[in-house]
Amino acid sequence: MCDAACITGWATTVYSLVTIPFYVLFLCMIIYHRKTPEFNHAFFKILISLSVADIVQLIVALFFNQFLVFHGWVSNFCQNFLGDLGAHLGTLLLWGTAMAQHLNVVSMAFNRYTAYVHPLKFNQLWMEKRTIIVAVGLPWLLSCVYVIPMANMPHFFYESENVTYLSWRDSRQLQTYYNCLITIIIIIAILLIFLYGNIFVTALKQFTKVKNEMKNSPNDKIKYQSALLALKITVCGSMIALGRFICSF
Repeated sequence: MCDAACITGWATTVYSLVTIPFYVLFLCMIIYHRKTPEFNHAFFKILISLSVADIVQLIVALFFNQFLVFHGWVSNFCQNFLGDLGAHLGTLLLWGTAMAQHLNVVSMAFNRYTAYVHPLKFNQLWMEKRTIIVAVGLPWLLSCVYVIPMANMPHFFYESENVTYLSWRDSRQLQTYYNCLITIIIIIAILLIFLYGNIFVTALKQFTKVKNEMKNSPNDKIKYQSALLALKITVCGSMIALGRFICSF
């Protein structure tokens, strides 16, 4: 009989299997249209980078978490074929792509921050290739630096009560990395609150200003609708970005 953990595992597996193909299709669409005027912006380049990190994280987590625990053939494949090297590389990918996800969200937030709060500097800043290279490349570089110490930390597959897990040989090293990750996530969350908080305040002020102007020019509905849309997008973007970090805990 399937218990709660089994039901949760299967539900997560089905969700991931449905989500990944659509996410890949979404990524391919952006890449295909990346040179068109609508998509040829720094925001979408950061989005491509974030999407790659998300997809790799989903696939690796699906294989080494849900599949490994709930599907026997994956357990046999990991233990008999991948071995300790597979466990080692899987751990590096899991932790590295997780960090890349968080840092790419920061790049995206900074992009939106400059667009809303400093619009006059936005085009000048983000039209430079150097800025885009830093915004996209720095999260991956820092993620590699973050997992480099793991290269000397052995990982392995072990079986307990007929269930196979991916684990660290030294639990103290694992705890250290968990504490480090939580600290980084808290810092990033504070940074995101600051960035999106300023975006929200700016969008709200603009909306209030336009709303007051409507009293004198009631026919200017397009400007009002644009300001309202910007405010709604800000709220949605803030909730999505912060929601990612709540899920990280």
